[in-house]
Amino acid sequence: MTSISAKLFNVALRFAGLKKNFANEEGAKKALIKDRNAGPAKPSKWLLENCIVEEEMIDGFLNYHISPKSGGSEQRVVYFHGGGYVFDIVKPHWDFLTKLVQRTGVKLTVPIYPLAPEHDWKASYAVIMKLYDSLIGREDSKNLVFMGDSAGGGWSLGLAQMLRDEAKPLPGKLVLLSPWLDGKADDPAMAEIEPNDRIISLDGIQSMGRWWAGEGGNPGDYPVSPLFASIDNLPSMIVFTGSHDILHVDAKRFQKKAKDAGVTIDFHAYPHMQHVWMLFPIKEAKHVMDQIVEFLRR
Repeated sequence: MTSISAKLFNVALRFAGLKKNFANEEGAKKALIKDRNAGPAKPSKWLLENCIVEEEMIDGFLNYHISPKSGGSEQRVVYFHGGGYVFDIVKPHWDFLTKLVQRTGVKLTVPIYPLAPEHDWKASYAVIMKLYDSLIGREDSKNLVFMGDSAGGGWSLGLAQMLRDEAKPLPGKLVLLSPWLDGKADDPAMAEIEPNDRIISLDGIQSMGRWWAGEGGNPGDYPVSPLFASIDNLPSMIVFTGSHDILHVDAKRFQKKAKDAGVTIDFHAYPHMQHVWMLFPIKEAKHVMDQIVEFLRR
């Protein structure tokens, strides 16, 4: 049963106007100007006070490395923030990560990666590959966890697939939150869900997929669309999706692909939940955090 807090938050989203950022290409460009003027959100006050926060620049792009001052674990979560590969990291991402560190003591690496439309996936992946090479040069890859919401979920899966194909050490686990897995976003079933989705519209997200693919690129090709690459020989993964999110359609396609390939994934579909609802201040998000904590401890 959907919680009261989720129902109230759904109403609030209806009036918040977030969906206009994804309404169409024009709306996305207007929102993009505001986003660039605001810049990426900074780590939370709690993280700054209770953790060692280091900044590393790679090819001119910032990466945060965060370690608890006491009680830390060996695991390091590499978190790829969502935002359609276009928008910067925002406060709810840091709030979610703060709760994760409080619950688990994990270390964090949070790349403020190159965004579209200024950069396409090739330029962005080149930067992140350098970051990953530096991480596995000083840490056991099995202690690394790729985690991300929305576009960040696509990042997590696509990067793991690329590392596998290049025979590089793989992270130990993947955590995908409302992942964006098909850059085309053109499955007919999405149109049926869109009236219930308070955050994403098809026209807007399709524009972002084209920007991320880059000039002359096909948003239906891997790694822009990790749904279409092999999912064999990947790390253990857990996937969360909500039925009022248009990206739920591709998450279900991913679940079927895994089943057909004989690949076991820990898949959780929550009814009536919005896109990236795991970051919301609702009861269901607390339950997801419990599930993530249990998954990380396996």
